[in-house]
Amino acid sequence: MEPSSRRAFVFSLLALPLTTHAGVLDKAKAVKENLDKAANAPVRVPGLSKQILESKEDLRRILAAFRKKIGSDPLMVYGVGLNWTNVMTVTYQNRYNPEKLEMLSLSKGEIEGKPRPFKLIGQNVKVVDNVFDFGKVNFEAIPDLLKIAREKTSAETKGKKTLGASAKVVQFWTTGQPTQVRIVITVAADDKSASQLVGEALTSLADDSTAKGSSVGQLIADASGKVLGFKLK
Repeated sequence: MEPSSRRAFVFSLLALPLTTHAGVLDKAKAVKENLDKAANAPVRVPGLSKQILESKEDLRRILAAFRKKIGSDPLMVYGVGLNWTNVMTVTYQNRYNPEKLEMLSLSKGEIEGKPRPFKLIGQNVKVVDNVFDFGKVNFEAIPDLLKIAREKTSAETKGKKTLGASAKVVQFWTTGQPTQVRIVITVAADDKSASQLVGEALTSLADDSTAKGSSVGQLIADASGKVLGFKLK
């Protein structure tokens, strides 16, 4: 082999590891991009009824879809809200960053692809102190609780027909007592209150309802679905 040929051969051998390394990095980058794309893809939940608040089967399927989409086990949440327009929002703790909250919403039978950030308001407020285990809440109790709330509201408002409803799963803070997870069902028997309920379950995760009026009933139950009380607001 000529000297020049030998030098070219040696240089090609030296360059081989660099070329191979670059190829591995490109493949790793492509894999990450595909995983990110899959993680941020919307998730369809087909065949939902007109009122998911009234269907245990719908709730079961939607909750399973949220679990699969988020991927955390256990899934720690700050709050869950759903309303009578078939919109549901889950605000949850990021599994990679425990002090970060994110939220995903289901609308028109589809869970959005990319999570949105959610910030707690207040000084020295820690996410870890404000989340609870999604798996320990009996969400399938919501249709039965809604039926009770509607009956009680109708009775208290002299037979008015309930027009809208919302459900929230949130934590209640009581001075000197442990934090308690509560299922809050709110129903409205007039148009104004019903329109307020469209967004209140999704935007207000406080321990009280923002919808107010003479025809708004609120039922409170514990995480297992046991009724604790009812009031007309």
